[in-house]
Amino acid sequence: MLQVKYARYTPHDAYLRLSNEYYILDVDNRSGVIKGLYLTEDAQGTNFVGNEQNMRLNVWWKQRHVPEKAQRIPMHCWTGDVVLKARLESEDEWQPMHTFLSDDVRTVTYDQASITTRYEGDSVNRSGLQHLNIEQCYEFGDDAIRWTITLHNTADTQIVIGELGLPITLNTNYNIGDEKQGFNHRSVESTKYVFEQRVIESSFVSGHASYILVSRASGKGDHLLIIPQDDTALEAISGYGLFPNTEMMTGAGSMFYLFSEATAVEPWYNGHRSLTLAPDEKRTFAFTLCRAKDYTDVNEKLYQNGNIAVKIVPGMVLPVGTTAHLLLRCKKRITSIETAEGIKIIPTPTLKERHTYTVRLTSMGEQKMTIRYGDNEWTNLIFKGIAAIETLMKARAKFIVENQRVEYPDDLCHYSFRIWNNDAERLIVEKEAPCGSIDMGGSDDRCFAPPVFLAGKNVYYPDAQEIQALDEFIENFLYGKLQDKDNYQVLNSLIGLREGSWRRWDYVWRIYNYPHVYNIYYQMYRITKLPGIKTSREPLEYLDLAYNTALASYLDSTYESVYETKNYIDYHRGNMSKTHAPMGSPILAHLLKALEAEGKQTEYQTLRGAIEDCLPFFLEEEYPMASEYCFDHASKAALYYLAQVADDASLQQRTVDTILASRDSTPMWFSYCTNMRFIGCYPTPLLARPLFDRYEQTGDLHFLQKAYGATLAVWSCVDPSGKGYNGREWRFNPPEKDSPEYNYYRNGCFSGEVGMGLYGNLSMLKSYLVQDPDFGLVGYGCDVAETDDDYTLIPKDGLGVRVTFVPLSVTLETVTARIEQAVLTKDLRRLELVLSKPSEHAERAHISIRGMPSGSYQCSTGKIEISERLEWVGSYAKGQTSLSVAFICIRVR
Repeated sequence: MLQVKYARYTPHDAYLRLSNEYYILDVDNRSGVIKGLYLTEDAQGTNFVGNEQNMRLNVWWKQRHVPEKAQRIPMHCWTGDVVLKARLESEDEWQPMHTFLSDDVRTVTYDQASITTRYEGDSVNRSGLQHLNIEQCYEFGDDAIRWTITLHNTADTQIVIGELGLPITLNTNYNIGDEKQGFNHRSVESTKYVFEQRVIESSFVSGHASYILVSRASGKGDHLLIIPQDDTALEAISGYGLFPNTEMMTGAGSMFYLFSEATAVEPWYNGHRSLTLAPDEKRTFAFTLCRAKDYTDVNEKLYQNGNIAVKIVPGMVLPVGTTAHLLLRCKKRITSIETAEGIKIIPTPTLKERHTYTVRLTSMGEQKMTIRYGDNEWTNLIFKGIAAIETLMKARAKFIVENQRVEYPDDLCHYSFRIWNNDAERLIVEKEAPCGSIDMGGSDDRCFAPPVFLAGKNVYYPDAQEIQALDEFIENFLYGKLQDKDNYQVLNSLIGLREGSWRRWDYVWRIYNYPHVYNIYYQMYRITKLPGIKTSREPLEYLDLAYNTALASYLDSTYESVYETKNYIDYHRGNMSKTHAPMGSPILAHLLKALEAEGKQTEYQTLRGAIEDCLPFFLEEEYPMASEYCFDHASKAALYYLAQVADDASLQQRTVDTILASRDSTPMWFSYCTNMRFIGCYPTPLLARPLFDRYEQTGDLHFLQKAYGATLAVWSCVDPSGKGYNGREWRFNPPEKDSPEYNYYRNGCFSGEVGMGLYGNLSMLKSYLVQDPDFGLVGYGCDVAETDDDYTLIPKDGLGVRVTFVPLSVTLETVTARIEQAVLTKDLRRLELVLSKPSEHAERAHISIRGMPSGSYQCSTGKIEISERLEWVGSYAKGQTSLSVAFICIRVR
């Protein structure tokens, strides 16, 4: 049905509305751009498309005269515009042309099922269309919208198109809530608006198998899927914010290039092509826009529309020598697969249109696989080979100690840690610090990232020099200098008000600093319980410091000065712990267990009570996920922990839904299973924790796939040299460092906050032996094999301390022992383990086993009884670096 409506959008004008039982499409009746795209019977009423109103962009005007037309030209283009650079056969220079600047040759027509925008004739406007007619049509089908773009060469000679770009602007301005709120207004109203009305783009730009998936930030409701059709291939993407094209035009969102030869500054993954049209030749490109119910339906829609549905486990960032599994589901015949030298694939039996392969990387670095299928169609998958995780873990810790400590006695923050500039090969200086003086003050996420990771790593692989550095950090900088000895409050920076600064940073109410501190103390408690390790304090002293710091983060007295800013969510409550779930706080579950194990019942009850007292806000609000931003990911893993404390299944599910909405699934190493393509920053690995828990609670392999891919991905941000990168640059034509579009979270220039992600990753590294419905026996983080009688698992996860035989529901965990191999019979009558000493400080191997049948077992230390859980301790012989043990069932109860 077609309707003509008015005044819904600003600037106010008429728009054309097409609607049916699936979609509502609003198109500007003058410009032909899409103003709105809604799904019918949608409870949230989300507009998936960005426009001047919901993106909150002023419609700026360039005060430039256009030949023969005295008017000013607006700068922004929107979905439905076409951006080109072209030249006639006789010309040498590319000429920019835009439908946006061709209003004098534009007409918009419609009928009851379609809206068509035509550009016919040469525009008199500067950068208007010349020698090209364009017809663009949106047509409703039964359950999809077909979008076609036809180019027609009207010149009497060939025309070469070196850039053909489609600005697809989605409703992605997360910094602003509803239209009454300002930038980053941290209210529950803004947060609800952002999660329900803003969308997240996940785009696979790789030839004919490209697609764009659009999901609401809440994860609720159906998704929107945009799929190229016929001979339409995407080869590059730019944007993720404002993108420039010429001096007269810019855009908001992403620009998708069908041809990009004239645009490429440096080669990108897919190469760059141009399109040549003979006189009077036409070429049509097409897309299908459809809705998908869930992630399974996304793959089904890709398959049904002639695309390739791709599944990869355990990830696309792989330690060299480990195995991945690849499924290509396609209606069309796969004609060939070409690979780089550093990647080996072996086909396994094909079932109808399901093609499966094992993939093994033999070299580090990016490894490309080109798949050719159908009628000269193609797509690329890019993997990334890395060193063994254990190697990277140890190299990163060594690099931190040798390079990222502040060693200048005159520096206010002597003995602390700082961001490393990977390009300049030195610590950052204040003028280049991403957040200015706060990054120099020894606190906040970026300064705490190195010591937090260092503390976590040394629990598993203790190193004397690294432990000494942590000891000096605590005694000479952290405790008593950054942190008050009496009330345990933590400064946000040692640097106060700077001349010319609009605010001071040396306040104590930033709740996000406290978990970093009590994580360090808790890990030092664990480290100093290892035999032979001595520091300035005993284990219980560190445990007390962890407890008191954690408790301080819940006390009203910590937040007495918070009313000075009034800029975070529901500040009227005063105490930030009542409204914020800070990153790193899930360690409280282990801290509480340690307090209980050490007989500190009063401390246990006090801290447990403080945590429970903060629950009401999180249980009452629908989206209690804001942090220092109205849309953020820092709190989600911690929020899931609070939902576990409260035993609130609804809050757990809502949290997981938002995590999955932001978890990219496009098969490129820099995006696969990442959090909105931020591969190095902490959300990618930390938000895997709730997904692992959901997998272990439900057995749904989708959760394991998204969690483990992220667990591997973050290690791509560590070089074998030990350098850490807050992100990895992968973008097409990335911005220069002095550009406003430069974003150090995506670029690898600084080490930044990567240590936070690496630290959280340590507690999730685990080996899973799984029976996959598409691949059969699969190892996540391990090599696996089976016979008729048993399973064999060899950990490759970097730690070797956690193992699960999923088909048999048997889990092993070790302390001061590394599992080198585990063999378990399918009848659960025999378990054989080969263990190794992870360090010289390991005297005894501790093993915990869950899932074996209750009964009597024989092992090397004699007869033992197993009920629900077995705790076994075995001593290493003098000079021994490994230990073998077998548990043989002699009687089942």
